[in-house]
Amino acid sequence: MYIDEQLAEGYVIVCGGHGDQHSFLVKNLSLSVQCPICGEVALSVELATDFVMRQSGSGDRAPARPLAPRPALRPA
Repeated sequence: MYIDEQLAEGYVIVCGGHGDQHSFLVKNLSLSVQCPICGEVALSVELATDFVMRQSGSGDRAPARPLAPRPALRPA
């Protein structure tokens, strides 16, 4: 999962969960982001760090490195 673009409406997130690449929009980054399509979860701080690093680097649109899959968060 990675942030593809920042728009006035929010952040475009690309997710590759379950081997199928899809995207969705979130208005704000909270502690974590959960894909409404496949349920994958990623920490927003990692998504934002990767996005900033890509923006300041080569300008590639794909993530610099794949993010490790995270176990699903369970409600307390």
